[in-house]
Amino acid sequence: MKDVAIFIVTLMVIIAVGMWQVNYLEETSRYLKTDLKYVEYFLKMEKYHDAGDSLKNVKNSWDSMEDTWAIFIHHDDIEKVEVGMSEIASYIESEEKEEAIAKIESIISNIEYTVECEKICIKNIF
Repeated sequence: MKDVAIFIVTLMVIIAVGMWQVNYLEETSRYLKTDLKYVEYFLKMEKYHDAGDSLKNVKNSWDSMEDTWAIFIHHDDIEKVEVGMSEIASYIESEEKEEAIAKIESIISNIEYTVECEKICIKNIF
């Protein structure tokens, strides 16, 4: 009986941590995507200085959540976001609006895919 109780408690802890993980990833990704949309907005208005300032805010947000994300997700996905932000910065600096917007959409799509892959569902198990 004692073994069954330990198993049930361990299973409940694993499920609780998994639920917290997905909730954390969804919440922080929502903030990150919103910040990236602000950069996109400034680019569409051709306000490159404001877009650069907004991208600095995105980088600050990313830096604060990157360590926690590294615990849960593949490091390749983290690297894609970091490289993408560097590319956006260079596009903004050279005022290449279309390329920057395309890269922002690519990063947003990558973030959404990453969070979706971490959710517990049948297609992610098999």
